[in-house]
Amino acid sequence: MERFPIRKGSQRPSLTVNLKSDDGSDFAITDALSATFTMYDSTGNKVDGSSAVIVDEDTGQLRYDWGMSDTDTDGKYYGYFTIVLGDSSILSVPARNELIIEVVDVEL
Repeated sequence: MERFPIRKGSQRPSLTVNLKSDDGSDFAITDALSATFTMYDSTGNKVDGSSAVIVDEDTGQLRYDWGMSDTDTDGKYYGYFTIVLGDSSILSVPARNELIIEVVDVEL
Protein backbone atom coordinates (compact mmCIF):
# COMPACT_ATOMS: atom_id res chain seq x y z
CA MET A 1 0.00 0.00 0.00
CA GLU A 2 1.46 3.35 -1.04
CA ARG A 3 0.34 6.52 0.76
CA PHE A 4 0.58 10.07 -0.52
CA PRO A 5 -0.33 12.84 1.95
CA ILE A 6 -1.01 16.33 0.62
CA ARG A 7 -2.25 19.46 2.34
CA LYS A 8 -5.79 20.62 1.50
CA GLY A 9 -5.67 23.21 -1.29
CA SER A 10 -2.11 22.33 -2.37
CA GLN A 11 -1.05 21.67 -5.93
CA ARG A 12 2.48 20.61 -5.05
CA PRO A 13 4.16 18.23 -4.80
CA SER A 14 2.94 16.42 -7.86
CA LEU A 15 2.02 12.76 -7.44
CA THR A 16 4.83 10.67 -8.93
CA VAL A 17 4.84 6.88 -9.09
CA ASN A 18 7.40 4.39 -10.35
CA LEU A 19 5.86 1.23 -11.75
CA LYS A 20 7.44 -1.98 -10.52
CA SER A 21 7.23 -5.61 -11.62
CA ASP A 22 6.41 -8.35 -9.12
CA ASP A 23 10.13 -8.89 -8.54
CA GLY A 24 10.66 -5.20 -7.71
CA SER A 25 12.39 -4.25 -10.95
CA ASP A 26 11.32 -1.28 -13.08
CA PHE A 27 8.25 -1.90 -15.25
CA ALA A 28 8.93 -0.36 -18.65
CA ILE A 29 6.02 1.12 -20.60
CA THR A 30 7.96 1.88 -23.79
CA ASP A 31 4.90 1.38 -25.98
CA ALA A 32 2.68 3.75 -23.95
CA LEU A 33 0.70 6.31 -25.94
CA SER A 34 -0.98 8.21 -23.10
CA ALA A 35 -1.79 8.12 -19.41
CA THR A 36 -4.59 9.44 -17.20
CA PHE A 37 -5.18 9.60 -13.45
CA THR A 38 -8.38 8.89 -11.51
CA MET A 39 -8.96 9.56 -7.81
CA TYR A 40 -12.12 8.53 -5.98
CA ASP A 41 -13.71 7.98 -2.57
CA SER A 42 -16.94 6.32 -1.43
CA THR A 43 -19.04 9.12 -2.96
CA GLY A 44 -17.52 8.91 -6.44
CA ASN A 45 -14.73 10.37 -8.57
CA LYS A 46 -12.89 13.48 -7.44
CA VAL A 47 -10.52 13.33 -10.42
CA ASP A 48 -11.94 11.52 -13.43
CA GLY A 49 -9.41 10.45 -16.05
CA SER A 50 -7.36 13.65 -16.08
CA SER A 51 -4.19 13.74 -18.17
CA ALA A 52 -1.05 12.39 -16.56
CA VAL A 53 2.56 12.69 -17.73
CA ILE A 54 4.69 9.75 -18.78
CA VAL A 55 7.98 10.96 -17.28
CA ASP A 56 10.17 7.98 -18.18
CA GLU A 57 8.95 5.10 -20.33
CA ASP A 58 11.98 2.92 -19.58
CA THR A 59 11.51 3.03 -15.79
CA GLY A 60 7.71 3.34 -15.82
CA GLN A 61 7.60 6.69 -14.06
CA LEU A 62 4.27 8.56 -14.18
CA ARG A 63 3.28 11.97 -12.78
CA TYR A 64 0.01 13.71 -12.06
CA ASP A 65 0.02 17.48 -11.54
CA TRP A 66 -2.83 18.50 -9.22
CA GLY A 67 -5.56 20.78 -10.54
CA MET A 68 -7.10 23.63 -8.52
CA SER A 69 -10.09 21.63 -7.25
CA ASP A 70 -8.37 18.23 -6.84
CA THR A 71 -7.34 18.82 -3.22
CA ASP A 72 -10.05 21.22 -2.03
CA THR A 73 -11.82 18.58 0.09
CA ASP A 74 -10.00 16.75 2.86
CA GLY A 75 -10.39 13.00 3.12
CA LYS A 76 -9.03 9.63 2.14
CA TYR A 77 -9.04 8.85 -1.57
CA TYR A 78 -7.88 5.98 -3.76
CA GLY A 79 -6.09 6.53 -7.03
CA TYR A 80 -4.94 4.74 -10.13
CA PHE A 81 -3.34 5.47 -13.48
CA THR A 82 -4.69 4.21 -16.80
CA ILE A 83 -2.18 3.78 -19.61
CA VAL A 84 -3.11 3.31 -23.26
CA LEU A 85 -0.53 1.10 -24.96
CA GLY A 86 0.53 1.05 -28.59
CA ASP A 87 -1.74 -1.87 -29.46
CA SER A 88 -4.72 0.07 -27.97
CA SER A 89 -4.85 -2.16 -24.91
CA ILE A 90 -5.37 -0.63 -21.46
CA LEU A 91 -3.16 -1.04 -18.40
CA SER A 92 -4.52 0.18 -15.03
CA VAL A 93 -2.03 0.51 -12.17
CA PRO A 94 -1.49 -0.22 -9.40
CA ALA A 95 -2.95 -3.67 -9.94
CA ARG A 96 -2.32 -5.10 -6.48
CA ASN A 97 -1.33 -2.45 -4.01
CA GLU A 98 -3.63 0.45 -3.35
CA LEU A 99 -2.54 4.01 -3.93
CA ILE A 100 -4.02 6.05 -1.07
CA ILE A 101 -4.10 9.83 -1.26
CA GLU A 102 -4.74 11.61 2.03
CA VAL A 103 -5.87 15.21 1.65
CA VAL A 104 -5.34 16.68 5.10
CA ASP A 105 -6.50 19.91 6.73
CA VAL A 106 -4.12 19.64 9.71
CA GLU A 107 -0.38 19.58 10.26
CA LEU A 108 1.26 16.43 8.90
